[in-house]
Amino acid sequence: MSAVLAHDYAQCMEEQMRLIYDPSIDDYRNLPGVEIRVPEFGSARGFHDKNPLTPYPRWRTLFGAPYDWRHASPLPGQASRAYTHFFKKLKALVEAASNKQGKKDILFGHSYGGMAVLEFVRNTPMAWRKKYIKHLFFGGAYAVARVRAATTRPHLSVGKDDDATAEFQHDNFEESPKLVYGDGDEVVNLISMLAFEEEMCRQPEQRKQFKSIKVHKTRHTELVTAEWAVNRVLPEIIAANRIF
Repeated sequence: MSAVLAHDYAQCMEEQMRLIYDPSIDDYRNLPGVEIRVPEFGSARGFHDKNPLTPYPRWRTLFGAPYDWRHASPLPGQASRAYTHFFKKLKALVEAASNKQGKKDILFGHSYGGMAVLEFVRNTPMAWRKKYIKHLFFGGAYAVARVRAATTRPHLSVGKDDDATAEFQHDNFEESPKLVYGDGDEVVNLISMLAFEEEMCRQPEQRKQFKSIKVHKTRHTELVTAEWAVNRVLPEIIAANRIF
């Protein structure tokens, strides 16, 4: 992506990566000739960048499941070839990881990946969830949903300016408004995250299991790339794995 921006290829990439709605299948598809390939699905290869301080070693217990973020998670009964394919691969990965380690898996979704993994869990039978999934962790994500057979622990990255509200002084709409920034991580605002927390706490089956962690002064991507932020998140995952 950095090379695309450095060489001013963004407009070309945007054109080639756009989706087309196909009414014959009631679904979206790529432009003719465009194919999306994910190298080494299931590995942690894509969890690092050029930063030598990247905190992710190539653990044998860490698996990656990249998804196509251009597609929105489908509603129940809605056609989505992209997510049908992704869910099939993710289910096989979860089963393989669980069988390899001899224990249930912990699923972690960052940003919109939280919604993707949530919809994946929703589309699995309860018996399968209880057999293979122990916890769900959402980092920098926004969603309101019902989750059972797994503990849900969002990590809120807060402390950065996010969505702005326009305020007019003394109801004078002739002058330019003053922008007042709310709290968030520069992508997701805190209000969205707190709405998720409120919804989860209203559900009796989740109230005793649900926990949220605020990681202050953290940008959206830093939650999973900055060493100090990862060192804050990992102990929570390890602790939850030991307790429940």
